[in-house]
Amino acid sequence: MINPAELLPFLTVFSSSPDKQFAAQKIYDYLAGVDLSSARRREIANVGELGRIRVKESEIASKPQLSVLRSRLDVLKEKQPSTERKGDLTLALLTAGQLRELKPKLVVREPKDFRGLFWRYAILFLISFLIAHIVWRVRAAEVDAVLLPIIEILTGVGLITMVSVRDPLRDMAMFTDFAQGIIGGLNLMVLVSLVDFHRSRLRKLSFTPLLASFLLSMALIFFGSGPGTSDARVNLLGFQPVEAIRILIVLFLAGYFAANWEFLRELKEKKTGALSRLRWLNIPRLEYLLPVVVSMLLVLAFFYLQKDLGPALVLSFLFLALYGIARRRFGLVGAAMLMVIAVVWMGYRFSFPATVAQRIQMWLSPWDNTVRGGDHLAHSLWALSTGGLTGTGLGLGDPGYVPAAHTDLIGSAVGEELGFAGLLTIFILYAGLIYRCMRIALRAPGDYTFFLAIGLTLITALQIILIAGGTVGLIPLSGVVLPFLSYGKTSMLANFVIFGILLSISAQPERKEGSEFFRPPSQVGRHGAGAAGDCHTWQGRLRSSRAKRRSSRSRNACGPGRRLAALRV
Repeated sequence: MINPAELLPFLTVFSSSPDKQFAAQKIYDYLAGVDLSSARRREIANVGELGRIRVKESEIASKPQLSVLRSRLDVLKEKQPSTERKGDLTLALLTAGQLRELKPKLVVREPKDFRGLFWRYAILFLISFLIAHIVWRVRAAEVDAVLLPIIEILTGVGLITMVSVRDPLRDMAMFTDFAQGIIGGLNLMVLVSLVDFHRSRLRKLSFTPLLASFLLSMALIFFGSGPGTSDARVNLLGFQPVEAIRILIVLFLAGYFAANWEFLRELKEKKTGALSRLRWLNIPRLEYLLPVVVSMLLVLAFFYLQKDLGPALVLSFLFLALYGIARRRFGLVGAAMLMVIAVVWMGYRFSFPATVAQRIQMWLSPWDNTVRGGDHLAHSLWALSTGGLTGTGLGLGDPGYVPAAHTDLIGSAVGEELGFAGLLTIFILYAGLIYRCMRIALRAPGDYTFFLAIGLTLITALQIILIAGGTVGLIPLSGVVLPFLSYGKTSMLANFVIFGILLSISAQPERKEGSEFFRPPSQVGRHGAGAAGDCHTWQGRLRSSRAKRRSSRSRNACGPGRRLAALRV
């Protein structure tokens, strides 16, 4: 750009010639960095950044020929009387409508620049996965060999989708941030996979991750901010702490249940007084039940104050699932899940909190509601219908018309471009990912690693189920994202950390004694056929498994087995 006159042919959004010349000079000064005393031209990531240019009241007053800007200033003065404002008024040089009209006429990068940028990050993407594979081969780490290829396919689809979600010549190049998150996440995954979680001190410090999650939640409540105009507090200093909080909660629950599952399963609360009427509930000792229940209630209370209820729903179901596994009783867990759904429905009926009521209203009336941003589900359904069976082709759709197509509704963007067949393939890959993670949990070397692996697997599966159901309108949109497909550096890093932990557990030798304890009867029959002579029935095999575990734990003088035997005496 040589001078402001080059901008004049594009500024047809101004009907007045003086306004047009004034706007051309302001835009030129902004791009040249004059306002920041910069010696070189300012680099902008998207045309929308021109909306940041502000004009002072004194500037407009000094130029009486500016008719368009002066009329807009008069309207602003009526809305903000002099008695209510502090200092000089400022208004945006370009209105939202003018910016939309101007955007197709300008570019922030040339096609050759875009191609160079894309191939640079595509090559770095491929090299990063290759390096991760080489590191594990050199260290002879026997990690699950299936997880990395599935993750590479999912992130590859996400990377290509990020190119078409936004105009690569006029908008921010979202694929660069997406690729950076993948590269950084792969480095974290490799480092975490080399940690021995079976012997880690974390199992004995289970309340430390819980305390860390409380501190992060408090920081969010007091200093956090929401995306756009939302009042939800999810952002803090450029990242989203909720991604770290969910991992910390899994670490807490894994440590607690690993240390207390036998107490919860075997020791019953004495039915005296009012509790005698609740004998049929089969309540475990409250001294082992209350700490984890109270802790989770506090976690959910913090999420309520943050007004971020999607992760709260995921963690609620996670806790109930892990509790059911620890106790091997799922009747009460099912009832508790129904209660959670009932609480959500009551929130809708009483419009408290407002976020829940709005989400359900959008779900019940996707085509006709008064909720701000209530057209998300309608756009999602239109995008999926546009894709049909085979889709429009990668990069050939219009996912930019779908609100939040890069985050919450990435499934709709993929469905439009790859169609039902492509989207079905994506969820088959997710199913394979979850299946391999379940295998890792069942083969975990100890109780702590079992609960850690199953917790991380469940939290990933719950996210996939919730956002997939929300995308097609089966359930309300919850604000969670699809792992490895959705945009966001923090969530990408967190997902790689989760699978780094799972890969670390997969590299450990399988537990030989007691590993069948958490398996269903059919699997125990296959794996424990020669365990003992009295194991002809499921009950017999279970008794034999318990005896072996208690004997082993007593000899090692650790774990809940020895303490449980003492309590029974």
